[in-house]
Amino acid sequence: MVRSINIEKEWVGNALSVQGQIRGQFFSPLRLQRARAGRASKAPELQLKSRYSRGFTLVDLMIAVVIIALLSAIAFPSYQEALRKVRRAEARAALLQLMQEQERYYSQKGQYIPFDFGSANGDNAEAKKFKAFSGVTASSSAYEISGVKCANETSTRSCLTLVATPGTSNVNKNYSDPVCGKLTLSTNGTKATEPETKAGICW
Repeated sequence: MVRSINIEKEWVGNALSVQGQIRGQFFSPLRLQRARAGRASKAPELQLKSRYSRGFTLVDLMIAVVIIALLSAIAFPSYQEALRKVRRAEARAALLQLMQEQERYYSQKGQYIPFDFGSANGDNAEAKKFKAFSGVTASSSAYEISGVKCANETSTRSCLTLVATPGTSNVNKNYSDPVCGKLTLSTNGTKATEPETKAGICW
């Protein structure tokens, strides 16, 4: 009886071991196939990550530089013209202020007084009353201003013309205004430019 029990246990044990071997032989290729499939599905993801993790190329950088250069070429002339308009407005305001000061001087002295950068910054006490540049300081100004006799007049006693000249050696010499040139304002109310330009552009 005991022997038959032992034989049955041995037989069951052998059957289980055989079943385990069969199962192992069947599932091991399946596991291997699944592992390979998993690695294959991860391969494109790894390639994609490596492709986007390399950063900018020289071609990308050159394209960006070309785009920036084109935008600058388009925008810079507009910026220059906008800056000129601001400088012109500053010069016009300075001319109008100086004309008021000249009229005030005329009401007191009975005549206008000519001036230029040298006399306004020299020993002439009367000329020093008038600012010979358009901005706050001479170095930051775009225009040098002077007061001269009007055209066809022999003196400044009855008529004076204020002239704002862009980009002289006494102010910002790098500034220029090819469109309007000099701005002039006379005591008779005449507003003009030198050389002459289309009315309404500069004044």
